[in-house]
Amino acid sequence: METDTPSGWALILTQFTLTLHRGCFSEISEMGFPAFFPLNTMRFYRRFVTASLTPSARLLFAPLAIMVLFAPPASAQQGGPLRGVAIVIGNSDYDYLPKLTNPANDAHAIESLLGNLGFDVAVSSDHNAVKLKRDLERFAEDAQGAAVAVVYYSGHGIEAGGENFLIPVDADLASLNDATERLVPLSTLLDELRTRVPVVIVMLDACRNNPFPPGATMRLTSGSAPIAIAAGGLGGARGAAALSARDSSAGGADDDAGTVIAFSAAPGKVALDGQPGTDSPYAAAVLKHFSAMSGEEFGTVMRMVAEEVYLKTNGRQRPWVNESLTKLLYFGKTAPEPEGDEGDILKERRRLLLTIAGLPDFERKQVEVSAGAAGVPMDAVYGLLRTLGANVPKDPAELDKVLKAQSDRLKSILAERQTFETSDPEIRRLADLSDNAIREGALDAAIALNERAKVRVGELEKVIGTVEASLKARHIEFAKVYAKSAQAYAIAFEHLSAAQDYQRAFEEVRTWDHDLAINYRNDRVRSLIALGDFEGDNNALEQAAQDSQDMFRSEGGNLSASNAVAIRINTARAFYILGKRQSDPKHLGEAAETYRAILADFGRDLTQAQRTAIQVDLGTVLLALGERTSDLTDLQQAIAAFDVALKTYTRDRAPADWASIKTSQGNAFWLLGYRQQKSGPLLAAISNYRDALSETERTISPQSWATNQAALGNALMILGEVEGKPESLREALDAYGKALQEFPRDRTPLLWAAAQSNVGITLHYLGKIESDMTLVTQATSAFRLALEEQTRERAPFDWAGTQNHLAQALVTLATRDTSAAPLKDAVAAYRAALTELTREKIPEQWVITENNLANALGMLGQREEGVQSFAEAVSAYRQVLEVYTRGHSPSDWAAAQSNLGWALKLEGQRETGVENLEKAAATYGVLLEQYPREQAPVQWAQITDIIGEIQIDMAIRAGSATQFAQGISTIEAAWRAFQTGGQRQHDTYFADRLRVLQQKLAKLHDGP
Repeated sequence: METDTPSGWALILTQFTLTLHRGCFSEISEMGFPAFFPLNTMRFYRRFVTASLTPSARLLFAPLAIMVLFAPPASAQQGGPLRGVAIVIGNSDYDYLPKLTNPANDAHAIESLLGNLGFDVAVSSDHNAVKLKRDLERFAEDAQGAAVAVVYYSGHGIEAGGENFLIPVDADLASLNDATERLVPLSTLLDELRTRVPVVIVMLDACRNNPFPPGATMRLTSGSAPIAIAAGGLGGARGAAALSARDSSAGGADDDAGTVIAFSAAPGKVALDGQPGTDSPYAAAVLKHFSAMSGEEFGTVMRMVAEEVYLKTNGRQRPWVNESLTKLLYFGKTAPEPEGDEGDILKERRRLLLTIAGLPDFERKQVEVSAGAAGVPMDAVYGLLRTLGANVPKDPAELDKVLKAQSDRLKSILAERQTFETSDPEIRRLADLSDNAIREGALDAAIALNERAKVRVGELEKVIGTVEASLKARHIEFAKVYAKSAQAYAIAFEHLSAAQDYQRAFEEVRTWDHDLAINYRNDRVRSLIALGDFEGDNNALEQAAQDSQDMFRSEGGNLSASNAVAIRINTARAFYILGKRQSDPKHLGEAAETYRAILADFGRDLTQAQRTAIQVDLGTVLLALGERTSDLTDLQQAIAAFDVALKTYTRDRAPADWASIKTSQGNAFWLLGYRQQKSGPLLAAISNYRDALSETERTISPQSWATNQAALGNALMILGEVEGKPESLREALDAYGKALQEFPRDRTPLLWAAAQSNVGITLHYLGKIESDMTLVTQATSAFRLALEEQTRERAPFDWAGTQNHLAQALVTLATRDTSAAPLKDAVAAYRAALTELTREKIPEQWVITENNLANALGMLGQREEGVQSFAEAVSAYRQVLEVYTRGHSPSDWAAAQSNLGWALKLEGQRETGVENLEKAAATYGVLLEQYPREQAPVQWAQITDIIGEIQIDMAIRAGSATQFAQGISTIEAAWRAFQTGGQRQHDTYFADRLRVLQQKLAKLHDGP
């Protein structure tokens, strides 16, 4: 008989706090072998995951090859400067179509730019079709013999049938009936220029909405078939993909180096015109970065332009380039490097733009989501991401956590910096430059500027006057300089430097402004918490908690309510992060008590939003406590705290927050249902997860969507086990399959591995329910796949948990496989898990795993010769019984005591002596004390029957008829107890068995 006991699993769950903390858990349970009592104690541990990422369209820009020079840098010059020509077209004043505000401004600015770069520039502004075509024809003729020709167009443009058309100012609806004549096909201009000029560059700032009525169609020539007009923007230029393959028969210019067509927005997308009286975002970016042409290859500059537009439009517009250049291209007069403070910011900005150009889509989307949620510039968020360098978390969920926390902090910092005042012009200048550097993502420049401001403070301190009012004002001013420096360090992830600067700010004002001093001390504590959170520095967290508690005690009644609350929240936050990392739930309990104290002592002083946020954090802490302990009260209180928060964060008012809290509450329901092995809480968890999924769009937040799918799978898996319903388990597999679509192995290896492990556990359950060992075999394959990523070095607890799951599945396979191989593998897996799940670190998980190992050793001993495995099982059970005492854990003690007796019995039956048989009988005899005959006749009968068997075995070895008769008497007593307990179905079995034993006893009396 196989003891069917609950198995463990690895979870992917989300939790919501003020800064959205995400975590997941693993549980390790037990697997008995025949006739062994199951254990029931459960234990969870935490593992971080998460996050909510979506892919975005990448910039389609291929790197340029080889080298061609136009007015090249001196180091690359070969001969004199080459000739470049350009035509700049700006169409704003349309007769019949919507007028555009800025093309005229764009054209004028680009004309000046290209002229300064050494081009012969022609201009065509607001011309009708006849004049525009004539301008272009003349330009093509004049371009003969030039090294490069540039066409810049700003105005309306459309795409139809694979052709892009420039729209003259006299175009109307009738123009669409003969488009080739009434509009300007781009391909015609390109073909003409390519026969005359080696390099052709066309920049189209014309990707605006289709200016013609919706549904209008176009005829290329009068009488030709109508074709649809793209709803918005231009398309990729027809034939551009084949340009690099042209041969001499195509009639191209000598030394043809190819063509570049640069669109101000992606094909089919709409570009922005900019504020009236200014340049379009694309024109502004061209003007800003074409000055970098000196020493920079053209493709590099265009990448700068593309990312500049992307940032300045907050991700709404992404320029795109279709190019067929066969050589690297440099052009423009040698320009001086940007100088001064503004120059340093610009140089760092350009490095940032090139970094962004190389980022994968999912990281871009993470930045977009984090910046959008916090309402801060993407530039600054990209800047802080760049400061991480090689330390950028590979796991998107971890990166999401970092970005969200820093974006929230950046929002607060930017708001605070706007209030900065100073009487010193130089400090004002440096402060303004620092603010601009942060917004431009130039964090190194911002830090350098703040360092100079601190030097300036040092200079001023030497000459400060002695008038008290002036002294106070200057000290406050100096403190703010240190605070601004701390802010820059903080968003650049240099939290220790930030803490040090906040300490200096505090020291500047401690005798001058009490509340401001408290604020700076709080800021220092927050920096220490960030240091501990992001860099794993537990000492920093201990220091933060200690400092907050000391401040709260020492300041006493001198604190304002807002400062008192801020101090207490910092204390709770430090305790929570510490508690997540430690097996001891002490700090989590302290965090919960601190949040409760805030609500009790300051509830009336809190806004509704603050009370709700604290309820969410309290629920999160209580859920973490519930995971660490067996106390169901913590889970029930977590559910109640989330319920309170949901009254404020309603689905209509705050759908994203509502969904996050629903998920966290679902986690608490899930764990409660598992602990109680009841369907009700599990069904509530499933409902919560489905609610959350209804507000989580996969296209916008694929990681959050996938995490909720995985959590739904977990609840369905346990529901399937509790109710024995295969359909729930199959739904769980479907949910995990969806989660895996957004957890690719190459990008999210640990999330992928956790989902694989969950799939394995579900297949194991399903295989047991349906008695299908093929599914169990598939489960072992899933576990082994997970372990390829969940190495002990990368994820020690998850590695140990999956080793446990693998061992359990192998034990199940062993019930159908008579060989010793699967049991040997199971023993090896359990032993591997125990190297991490030690008695000192995680006693509850250790004892369950040790018991599982003992069970597997017992099964293995039955299939091997000798007693080695039985002896090892006995040793393991004795260690288990050091933890499961009769007084503390009676049911677990009884199961382990029974298992120990059974292992001693099997070991004794292999030996010639009776020592282990006597120990087995004594072990079962102690177990009888737990099940008195009067209160538990059936259990008493089962144990007594085994004792009787052991007595028979010892009697046979001793050749003692007296002992044999005692064994028969013991078995008869067991039979009578079964009858007392209403178990009459065993009568025939016992009657036949006792008859055989009486015959053996008679022979023993007669002798051989």
